[in-house]
Amino acid sequence: MLFWAIVIVLSALAALCVLLPLARRDGGGSNEPQGLDLYRAQLADVDVRLDADPANQSFKEERAEIVRRIIRADRREKSLHAKGGSRSTSRLVMAETHSRSTAL
Repeated sequence: MLFWAIVIVLSALAALCVLLPLARRDGGGSNEPQGLDLYRAQLADVDVRLDADPANQSFKEERAEIVRRIIRADRREKSLHAKGGSRSTSRLVMAETHSRSTAL
Protein backbone atom coordinates (compact mmCIF):
# COMPACT_ATOMS: atom_id res chain seq x y z
CA MET A 1 0.00 0.00 0.00
CA LEU A 2 2.83 2.39 0.86
CA PHE A 3 4.52 1.57 -2.46
CA TRP A 4 1.47 2.68 -4.46
CA ALA A 5 1.13 5.88 -2.45
CA ILE A 6 4.76 6.74 -3.23
CA VAL A 7 4.24 5.91 -6.94
CA ILE A 8 1.18 8.17 -7.11
CA VAL A 9 2.95 11.08 -5.39
CA LEU A 10 6.02 10.78 -7.63
CA SER A 11 3.84 10.53 -10.75
CA ALA A 12 1.93 13.65 -9.73
CA LEU A 13 5.18 15.54 -9.16
CA ALA A 14 6.55 14.44 -12.53
CA ALA A 15 3.35 15.55 -14.29
CA LEU A 16 3.48 18.87 -12.46
CA CYS A 17 7.09 19.44 -13.54
CA VAL A 18 6.09 18.89 -17.16
CA LEU A 19 2.83 20.85 -17.19
CA LEU A 20 3.84 24.00 -15.29
CA PRO A 21 6.38 25.23 -17.87
CA LEU A 22 3.85 24.56 -20.64
CA ALA A 23 1.22 26.60 -18.82
CA ARG A 24 3.62 29.54 -18.38
CA ARG A 25 4.54 29.62 -22.07
CA ASP A 26 1.41 31.67 -22.88
CA GLY A 27 2.75 34.63 -20.93
CA GLY A 28 0.01 34.42 -18.32
CA GLY A 29 -2.19 37.03 -20.00
CA SER A 30 0.24 39.81 -19.14
CA ASN A 31 -0.37 43.16 -20.80
CA GLU A 32 3.31 44.10 -20.49
CA PRO A 33 5.08 44.85 -23.75
CA GLN A 34 7.41 42.07 -24.87
CA GLY A 35 10.15 41.63 -27.44
CA LEU A 36 10.38 44.39 -29.99
CA ASP A 37 7.59 46.40 -28.35
CA LEU A 38 9.50 46.46 -25.08
CA TYR A 39 12.69 47.62 -26.78
CA ARG A 40 10.83 50.31 -28.71
CA ALA A 41 9.27 51.60 -25.49
CA GLN A 42 12.71 51.68 -23.86
CA LEU A 43 14.11 53.49 -26.89
CA ALA A 44 11.36 56.13 -26.72
CA ASP A 45 12.11 56.65 -23.02
CA VAL A 46 15.84 57.04 -23.65
CA ASP A 47 15.14 59.44 -26.53
CA VAL A 48 13.09 61.65 -24.20
CA ARG A 49 15.90 61.67 -21.63
CA LEU A 50 18.49 62.30 -24.36
CA ASP A 51 16.48 65.27 -25.67
CA ALA A 52 16.51 66.72 -22.15
CA ASP A 53 20.27 66.24 -21.75
CA PRO A 54 21.97 65.79 -25.17
CA ALA A 55 25.49 65.92 -23.69
CA ASN A 56 24.99 62.89 -21.42
CA GLN A 57 27.20 60.10 -22.78
CA SER A 58 25.50 57.33 -20.77
CA PHE A 59 22.17 58.02 -22.50
CA LYS A 60 23.90 57.75 -25.89
CA GLU A 61 25.48 54.42 -24.90
CA GLU A 62 22.17 53.14 -23.54
CA ARG A 63 20.42 54.13 -26.76
CA ALA A 64 23.05 52.34 -28.87
CA GLU A 65 22.63 49.16 -26.80
CA ILE A 66 18.84 49.24 -27.17
CA VAL A 67 19.18 49.72 -30.94
CA ARG A 68 21.49 46.67 -31.06
CA ARG A 69 18.91 44.64 -29.12
CA ILE A 70 16.15 45.74 -31.48
CA ILE A 71 18.21 44.66 -34.49
CA ARG A 72 18.97 41.27 -32.90
CA ALA A 73 15.34 40.70 -31.89
CA ASP A 74 14.13 41.72 -35.35
CA ARG A 75 16.53 39.29 -37.04
CA ARG A 76 15.48 36.51 -34.65
CA GLU A 77 11.80 37.21 -35.31
CA LYS A 78 12.31 37.25 -39.08
CA SER A 79 14.24 33.98 -39.00
CA LEU A 80 11.48 32.34 -36.97
CA HIS A 81 8.87 33.53 -39.45
CA ALA A 82 11.01 32.35 -42.35
CA LYS A 83 11.37 28.90 -40.82
CA GLY A 84 7.65 28.72 -40.14
CA GLY A 85 6.93 29.79 -43.69
CA SER A 86 9.13 27.10 -45.15
CA ARG A 87 7.42 24.47 -43.03
CA SER A 88 3.97 25.58 -44.10
CA THR A 89 5.14 25.73 -47.70
CA SER A 90 6.54 22.21 -47.49
CA ARG A 91 3.26 21.01 -45.97
CA LEU A 92 1.37 22.62 -48.82
CA VAL A 93 3.64 20.98 -51.39
CA MET A 94 3.26 17.59 -49.69
CA ALA A 95 -0.53 17.95 -49.58
CA GLU A 96 -0.63 18.97 -53.23
CA THR A 97 1.61 16.06 -54.21
CA HIS A 98 -0.56 13.65 -52.26
CA SER A 99 -3.77 14.94 -53.83
CA ARG A 100 -2.27 14.67 -57.31
CA SER A 101 -1.01 11.13 -56.73
CA THR A 102 -4.40 9.97 -55.48
CA ALA A 103 -6.13 11.61 -58.45
CA LEU A 104 -4.00 9.61 -60.91
